Amino acid sequence: MMDPFHRKYGKALTSGFCMVSVFLDVLNMASTLIGLGATVSLVLDLPYGASIWISAAVAVTYTLMGGLYSVAYTDIIQLTLIVWACVPFVLLSPFTVSIHETLLNNTLHSPWIGTPHVHRLWTMVDDFLLMVGP
Repeated sequence: MMDPFHRKYGKALTSGFCMVSVFLDVLNMASTLIGLGATVSLVLDLPYGASIWISAAVAVTYTLMGGLYSVAYTDIIQLTLIVWACVPFVLLSPFTVSIHETLLNNTLHSPWIGTPHVHRLWTMVDDFLLMVGP
């Protein structure tokens, strides 16, 4: 992926780009393991540190055993579980409220329905880019 940069800009700039990519991959892996560890800790009632190690071991094991296919199938299984397990749970849970109740009657802050204003343009652009970015 860095070959076009290497040909055009040389080794120095390409190595900088590569280090940025490695750094971001490490941060992404850390945040993923923290999320998995928190989920395992909550579901299995295990210590947080042990849950992160268990999550890492499971992810490394199925990736090494199955390669890219196992990762793709895991994503399909997760999407299926989100649609068929999580969404009905959230909709039927007594701890969640209807969007109609929070739309205009929120006591924590002012209602979030309104019209966009010019002074909030850059905030809206930033929010948009945050939602659609990779």
